[in-house]
Amino acid sequence: MIERLFKGHKIQVVWDEDVNAFVIKCYNLSTSEMIFCYTDFDLGHKKEVMYRAKVKLNKMLKSEKV
Repeated sequence: MIERLFKGHKIQVVWDEDVNAFVIKCYNLSTSEMIFCYTDFDLGHKKEVMYRAKVKLNKMLKSEKV
């Protein structure tokens, strides 16, 4: 599992052996609310999966500000 803090959020990337995929969870640090959770079946490196999760979160944050 890897965790990263990004713009007031915590992103977790965990390998799930049952489905042979990464499970990505994102939490708001101030409210502990889960923002999103999804499964990434693109079997890249964990760093690539984390990058895609950051892009997804960034797009969500930008769309909320508009």
